[in-house]
Amino acid sequence: MGFTKLFSSITESSIWCESDKTLRVWVAFLARATWHGIVEGSVPGLAHLCRMDIEDFEVCIKILEAPDQYSRNPENDGRRIESIPGGWQILNYEIYREKNQQQVGSRADYYRKYREIRKNQPHQMPQDKQTEPPPYDCVPATVVQQENVARHTDKDNRLKIKDKESYRPTFYPLDSVPFKLSSYLSKLVRENFPKTKPPDPQKATRHIDLMIRIDKRNPDDIGRVIEWCQKDSFWKSNILSTEKLRKQFDTLHAKMGSLK
Repeated sequence: MGFTKLFSSITESSIWCESDKTLRVWVAFLARATWHGIVEGSVPGLAHLCRMDIEDFEVCIKILEAPDQYSRNPENDGRRIESIPGGWQILNYEIYREKNQQQVGSRADYYRKYREIRKNQPHQMPQDKQTEPPPYDCVPATVVQQENVARHTDKDNRLKIKDKESYRPTFYPLDSVPFKLSSYLSKLVRENFPKTKPPDPQKATRHIDLMIRIDKRNPDDIGRVIEWCQKDSFWKSNILSTEKLRKQFDTLHAKMGSLK
């Protein structure tokens, strides 16, 4: 589920002068709209969503589909929505979505271009260097972890870091190596102990980040130690968190090497 901009100027617009039921339908449409302003649903379903009778809902729809001579936007004669197969299209939705995107301090354009580059140009290794990805690189993100991506900001790039140990990014991206390693350990622990309470993904990732950034551990070594300790009959019950993994890493790495 995404989000929709709601400008404060709505209180001076002509829609604000409509009935409370019409205004309720309009706000519901804004809240349910997709990225391109499409509202999917049926008349009975959306009438129930707006907590009104079907007859009242249809009246509101007719008002929103009708021309508005007082509309501040002359396009479409002031009409706000139009019927399409499967629902309605909010007219001029993308115009308002892009409004103020270029204001000072906005990072919307930067992230939009970044997502487009990632989508159209996925990272690929040269053909002669392609290898099978490490096991921790194949752990899928949960729905909650995917939704948390929306909270990511780039404030870390502007921080003046004095204490590297206490510093941590605002958000660890799902495709970052520390996050993948942390998720890999969590996955193996749950396989060994299904009743174990899953950790907070971001807090757990912090310890892996410190292992790589402060302790200078090799990510592949961390991945191998995680896999080994969760197969070992003794250590799998003692390494249930990334914090414990960091504390015992030297011991685990040495023990794993002595058993080769």
